[in-house]
Amino acid sequence: MLKNGMTLKERLYQYCHQLLTERVIDAQNGMLAAQKDSNSETKSSAGNKYETGRAMAQLEKERHARRRSETLDTLYVLEGIGIVEAEEEVALGSLVQTTQGFYFISVGLGCLELDSISWNIVSAESPIGTEMLGLELDDEFVFRGREHTILSID
Repeated sequence: MLKNGMTLKERLYQYCHQLLTERVIDAQNGMLAAQKDSNSETKSSAGNKYETGRAMAQLEKERHARRRSETLDTLYVLEGIGIVEAEEEVALGSLVQTTQGFYFISVGLGCLELDSISWNIVSAESPIGTEMLGLELDDEFVFRGREHTILSID
């Protein structure tokens, strides 16, 4: 299925890449805002107020830095996967349709909507990703009490 000259897999990959890039930028902006808050704290006669404000800003900056680092790691994994050619079995980078839903085996991003389809963006190490790896068209598996049949692999 081509739209704007791109396959569904290419568009889904780009959508995931864009989402992760935006999350990195948001985390970076959060770090900068926390640093600005920390720098703008002025000594007050209240004593502990100054130190408490700076400590809170530092914790906020560290939280954003962790989020940025984790998101960058996820982005690098996605970039390492790239857009792979369809195989006969489910592998890293596969788009998989089962009787229970649509999956992109790549990185753990949860559920995203593209072309009016809810895609489960899951890592190969996730429980369902692990269950699907190596399966072929028409293979069946049970996950969390629900039967799945592989309808397509791209």
